[in-house]
Amino acid sequence: AFPASIGPFAMGVVNLVRAFASFYRMFQEFPKPDPASDENVMAGLNLTALGWGSFDEIVFCQLSPLHPITLDSETKAAANIPQNATHFAWTYPAVIDEAMLRSAARSHPAEAAFLQYGGYIYFDGTREVIGTNSIAPTKLGTPGLTFGRPQNL
Repeated sequence: AFPASIGPFAMGVVNLVRAFASFYRMFQEFPKPDPASDENVMAGLNLTALGWGSFDEIVFCQLSPLHPITLDSETKAAANIPQNATHFAWTYPAVIDEAMLRSAARSHPAEAAFLQYGGYIYFDGTREVIGTNSIAPTKLGTPGLTFGRPQNL
């Protein structure tokens, strides 16, 4: 049976903007997410752009459709969302070799959590990646994201 809720998950700012931006510069023919589309899309990360020399392959992940950000400035700041972000997507866990993930976790734990569990990616009005936040499981009783049962709308 599905539990009444799952979580909590702690959120943290991660330094993956340059990895996404580098991928889009390298592969300019690769489409960026389109706010008018309701389809999931693939995205890539060039981890060598972060100085991760042992990661010489592009890491791919799937993004949800873009959603507009409707939060005010104060709420954006509290959620670590860049002020000039206009849209966000959920990033599903990356397609990455387990040994590479363990290596990343030793030196970049927050970024490894993004690759392993997924996270949020934020875009500005020109669809440039301007922020990334990871999620990771945390101890019960810790404030964070908690997901409940589906609800009929």
